Amino acid sequence: MRNVVAIVICLAGMTMFSSCEKDSKNPPEPSSVEEGVYVGTYTTTNLYRGFSWTGTPTIELKKGKYTYKNLWDSKYYTSGSGNYSINDGKIIFDLISYPIPMESIGVIEELLLTGEYDYTLDGEKLTFSKTVFPITPEDEYRCEFELIKK
Repeated sequence: MRNVVAIVICLAGMTMFSSCEKDSKNPPEPSSVEEGVYVGTYTTTNLYRGFSWTGTPTIELKKGKYTYKNLWDSKYYTSGSGNYSINDGKIIFDLISYPIPMESIGVIEELLLTGEYDYTLDGEKLTFSKTVFPITPEDEYRCEFELIKK
């Protein structure tokens, strides 16, 4: 009987420890996305019409808050700040403040860092993206960030 109990305890322990192994296909845990400043590229692609444009974002993540600035064509920018969280392979940005400069009035939502994005972290490279589904297919956009921790 003691041997059976010992075997059951060993099997339970092995099962518990094997379930702690990380699957490389799963997104990183929230604690693995380090706070700090990330810089890189942001590309918006109109999926229906096939054109795109690129910006140069700088994003700071700190204590559940974020700030960002995205430079377009070396002269126009969008910026903002708010809260962020990470859950189930998603990084979620809750935009609170966005002082849009006069040149960017009429900016579409795809240019603002807001909403829920799928993300991956590969070393120092943080990538996140989402597809925006508007009312008409002509305005369906793919928003992609590729950032490196500074």
